[in-house]
Amino acid sequence: MRRLILTAAPALRKVPPGEYVGVVRCVTEGAYGGSPKLEVTFEIDVPSADGESETVSVPKFYNFSRKRGGQIGPRSHLRRDLEATLGRSFRDSEPVAPEAILVGQAFRISVRTVIEAGDGKPLEERDWYSVVDKLIEPIGRRSGRSGPDKVG
Repeated sequence: MRRLILTAAPALRKVPPGEYVGVVRCVTEGAYGGSPKLEVTFEIDVPSADGESETVSVPKFYNFSRKRGGQIGPRSHLRRDLEATLGRSFRDSEPVAPEAILVGQAFRISVRTVIEAGDGKPLEERDWYSVVDKLIEPIGRRSGRSGPDKVG
């Protein structure tokens, strides 16, 4: 897995908040604001005014560190989402490779707009961007996609 330093809003897009079907395309480790993070990038199809749709990448960030040999904390959001994806729990001592579990997996997801920086200061409206707020449920593996992904 490659390491990178994540940067904020300029590379991130804003899409209408709501529920979508998203497919995980990549998982990367990095640091954001000095904290180790795992960035899971979802691709979603966003309907446009002309009736077409545009595929957009939207990230989900997890607090994450491999300091414990790949183990994931028992109450972490990442662990909860990985266990939901696998359909089973795993032992605290069991090393887990999130990228192997998540890449290619489709989920029903909730997307929200980020309007404040990590320190709580408001962002300029031009700097607002979207992130995956929650994985609602896994819906299977997909290698390709078709059709609009906005749910309801």
